[in-house]
Amino acid sequence: MTKNSKRLWLTGLLACLLVSMVLFASCKGKEDPSGTGTDPVTSGEGQTPSVPDLEAFPVFDGTQYTAKIIYSTETDADITTLRGTLSKQMKDLFGAAPEMAKDTDSAADSSVVEILLGQTNRPESALPDAGEHDAWVYVGIRGNKLVINGSNAYMLEQAVNHFISECLPAEGGAYTFESGSNYQTLRADWQADGWLLNELPYYAGQNPRYATSVYDAGRMLTNLGGSASESAKVMMISQTSQDEFNAYVEKLKGVGYTEVARDTLENGRNVYVTLTDGTNQVYTYFTSARRLVNVIVDNASAAAADISAADPGTPGEGVEIYQYGLNMDPADYDWSGVSGYNNNGMLYIIKCADNSLILVDGGDALQMLGTEGTEEAPMAELNRFLHEITDTAEGERVTIACWFLTHAHGDHMNGFAEFLGAYHEQYDLRAVCANLPYDLIEDVNGTLGGISGVITANYPDCKEIKIHTGQKLEFAGVSMQALYTHEDSLVVTNGLSQLRDQDFNNTSTVMKVTAGDMTMLILGDSFTYVEDYLLRAYTKDTLSCDIIQVAHHAFNQMDALYRTVQAKVALFPQSYGVFQHRVEAWEITAKNSIEKYIYEYADPDMIFFAGKAEKTVGLALVGGEIQVILTPEPIPDISGGTVTVGEDDDPTEWGELQLI
Repeated sequence: MTKNSKRLWLTGLLACLLVSMVLFASCKGKEDPSGTGTDPVTSGEGQTPSVPDLEAFPVFDGTQYTAKIIYSTETDADITTLRGTLSKQMKDLFGAAPEMAKDTDSAADSSVVEILLGQTNRPESALPDAGEHDAWVYVGIRGNKLVINGSNAYMLEQAVNHFISECLPAEGGAYTFESGSNYQTLRADWQADGWLLNELPYYAGQNPRYATSVYDAGRMLTNLGGSASESAKVMMISQTSQDEFNAYVEKLKGVGYTEVARDTLENGRNVYVTLTDGTNQVYTYFTSARRLVNVIVDNASAAAADISAADPGTPGEGVEIYQYGLNMDPADYDWSGVSGYNNNGMLYIIKCADNSLILVDGGDALQMLGTEGTEEAPMAELNRFLHEITDTAEGERVTIACWFLTHAHGDHMNGFAEFLGAYHEQYDLRAVCANLPYDLIEDVNGTLGGISGVITANYPDCKEIKIHTGQKLEFAGVSMQALYTHEDSLVVTNGLSQLRDQDFNNTSTVMKVTAGDMTMLILGDSFTYVEDYLLRAYTKDTLSCDIIQVAHHAFNQMDALYRTVQAKVALFPQSYGVFQHRVEAWEITAKNSIEKYIYEYADPDMIFFAGKAEKTVGLALVGGEIQVILTPEPIPDISGGTVTVGEDDDPTEWGELQLI
């Protein structure tokens, strides 16, 4: 390759002009995905070779590579992964992998032809400064080097992706990179020290405090085998304000994002916004009482609008709510389930105004399969029930608009997974809603895999949303809004963002269901940390409801929450016999507390336990009042007697939670 014939002696001014024209004005001019264009940047003193030595860079001469790939292990990126990606693509194309070497293996020599990957010790790698907060991508010829670099780990990945997708030929053979293919793009006001979601512009403010790591919120239930890049990523910002949050939303819009959904709570003080640029889906929300923002990149999840009904209709009209009576050992307090059933489990059924169903959890497999030797598995009874309440002939398909999973314990999902496996031809499952943290569920990964298999094998068109706090789903006559997910329980420990409380029950998603004037709070197996969060993030106006699902099968003491909610209807996902048969001190304390604060506010005739199918209760709003439309088998009188409780906790004495 000959030297540039135009390389002449010029004045300093002419040299600078030539640098600007050749290095940056020669870009392809491709659109920057951020929407900021390909703005030029000025060179940093002493960083730029005066004039390119090569107009074309020989990468492969038809038989071998003409240059090594030089990299630095100190580059701010997963250089091993990027090297592997680049090497594989070049090997697939040219039949052999390129030779790679660390920059410390040889001295910098401007006369040697090399490919530089990332920020090496070669001066050609050091691209011009672009401003303190600007981010950039560069692929091009500088001197005798082909430079592939970016201002941070994410931008370097974009540079490698650009070189592979836009520069490498479609077929093998001799390949030369032409200077006319030089590519540079700049994203103004994009990066800052400590900001780790590099695919997004940084969050600015007077004194925002960034978490020191990004939280991996997990992949989708229906894609457990996906790559880490398909996980939802959460960045926490504390010590911020609603004005700063609003400014960040506008900043995202300024770089090409479109707002597709906005919800609020607490009279607009808590704000929840979904945005997309066509590639990335960003969900961000501000919690006023905590002065905290979560920014979440979640590209695998369906959008709330994809799950919601096109026409939600009249709120509450024709909506029915059922606590299904899962078969439980009625009295024998034995976790092994000597009768063949479990002593816990939960399944709620909401019939929407269009006759579709929302299923909440699904019980344990034992509660669907029954004891060995029985004539008919209990799941057959559930199948009849679902067809009956939808007035659908057995054998015909019933529409399940959404299956909502509070958390990943077996007694909340295994049963309905078994059911779907057996009766999938009679049901149309349109959507799954869950937010499961995969860093704490190693013990149930096998179970999740089975559930994932049932869904993907039988319902390939089923959509899945990883629901985030504040998001709202709209169905016919029913809305569901998430008040808490495990993403609200994060704390940075030893440099990692992780769950503050390692009790897996506190990964339960809390959902408020609204059907006209009828409201229900679904708590899953929530315990004290969730209680603390709810009482800090929301006032009574948000938390109050008509129907309360008693948390964790009535094993947990949640005094402050129950007396704040003051629900008139109480649904116990537990048998009355097991609830009464408490033996250990903590169980008795919890039982007394629940009897105190649930029974005090609930109507004695509106307290219902689940213990077998005959205990199923149906509720609906009739004439402005919640009425029982399916009467369960009666249980012993629970309205009388006295209970003893400890001294009341005062929420004002708890002190401030320090999350970051």
